[in-house]
Amino acid sequence: FECVVIGRQDIPARAPAMSILHSIRSALRAGGSLVYPSLCLACGGPLASESPVCAPCSRRLPLAPAEIVESQLLERGADPLMARRSVALWRFDAGGRVQRIQHALKYGRRPSIGLPLVRLLGSRVARHARGWTPDVVVPVPLAAVRELERGYNQSAGLASGAADEMGAAPVDLLVRTRATR
Repeated sequence: FECVVIGRQDIPARAPAMSILHSIRSALRAGGSLVYPSLCLACGGPLASESPVCAPCSRRLPLAPAEIVESQLLERGADPLMARRSVALWRFDAGGRVQRIQHALKYGRRPSIGLPLVRLLGSRVARHARGWTPDVVVPVPLAAVRELERGYNQSAGLASGAADEMGAAPVDLLVRTRATR
């Protein structure tokens, strides 16, 4: 997969059939949202914005203070510099809102919800890092069987979006050597 930057003048005009097909798809998507409105991933209520989580749920998500993230990583033997620069959006809450959001992204075949989450993470990193910018963002590889089951690797999508938000490069540096539960 390559990324090529081209100017508008380099894009050939769409064939009439393709324009019609694009218009039909757009109309179907718009009609689908009337029949199947977007629902909050955390509570299941209707959404008023593009965010996958409604405003009341966003305010109730359990934040992960940087000090707690750092201390928990240090307890597990992490490098002090890495621990100090590590950021998390929320604390995991088994059976709660964060778990429902995570499961929708990982198992619900909805990779598109990753982009708004990445924007939140990018702004959190920017606030926490105070001028520090990462050189690379590394996704955690998914076992081949899991990727076939899900149809995508949510970590790769999040890493790519996070890299864009932070002005870094997404780089595949890790290799999964075995499948885990």
